[in-house]
Amino acid sequence: MDSALQRHTELRSLWEAHVRNKGRWGSPAARLLLQAADEGTRSAAERLFARLLRKAGITGWKANQEVVGYEVDFLFRDAKLVVEVDGFAFHSDPEAFSRDRRKQNAIALAGYQVLRFTWLDLTEYPDRVIAEVKAAISARFSVPRPENRAEIARG
Repeated sequence: MDSALQRHTELRSLWEAHVRNKGRWGSPAARLLLQAADEGTRSAAERLFARLLRKAGITGWKANQEVVGYEVDFLFRDAKLVVEVDGFAFHSDPEAFSRDRRKQNAIALAGYQVLRFTWLDLTEYPDRVIAEVKAAISARFSVPRPENRAEIARG
């Protein structure tokens, strides 16, 4: 399922296939995966990160959204924060590594902060991950954003 979603297969199409095959071997497990993907996640790492956010009561995010022409794993639009969840399978060759750097630079130049977490971060250090996300959101709301500085200066 993750491979299909990562190739931009519509979740609705996967649900339709599931309904056509209801009662077959693997159907209950498939239903659980499809329900988990309803939030827009496309990998086990993204689903884990979404669970961590929900458990911590962090809201205001959407999975797999577009920012300046790039799809990002998690977007906190109001805080202008992007979180990328890096799995080795998609970041292991030199071209993918280079593409990720171009993407991050473009997103940062558009005024977004980018945080990156690995599977190890999510599984072994979830409290640190959540603390960093909370700190980034808090910092983004406590510092005047560039578009608001002129209004603040005028008083």
